[in-house]
Amino acid sequence: MIVSHDTHSNGVAELARENVILEREKAELEKEKVVLKQEKDVLEKENSLLGRQAADLAREKDRLTHAFRKPEQLAEKARTVAENRAEVHVEMLRYSLRRTEDNGKEVVGLLVEAQPRAETAELTAKQKVQQIRKEPKSKT
Repeated sequence: MIVSHDTHSNGVAELARENVILEREKAELEKEKVVLKQEKDVLEKENSLLGRQAADLAREKDRLTHAFRKPEQLAEKARTVAENRAEVHVEMLRYSLRRTEDNGKEVVGLLVEAQPRAETAELTAKQKVQQIRKEPKSKT
């Protein structure tokens, strides 16, 4: 196959144009590569910063959890002490109530026992009064 000079020149010119286009595209891709590398660097810095912030937040969460645990423990201890004291007071009140009831029963028992003696004493006193009234009055 014999190629004419014009055809050959046209082919070379076409290749040169394609080469120029490819060189431009290559330059644009290099620029995009630089921009993407810069964006990647920015994202890596942001990611690193977010990682540090996440670690800081985790430490703060642990600190606060620990800080709240102590008051909760103290509150639970105070609640237990208050419940124990309340139980002691309830038992003391029950004991006092039983004693009061027992004392009331004892008082009623003593009154029941004393009533016949009081009635006897009252009857005796009335009889003595009647006897004294019946006795003649002496003239002095």
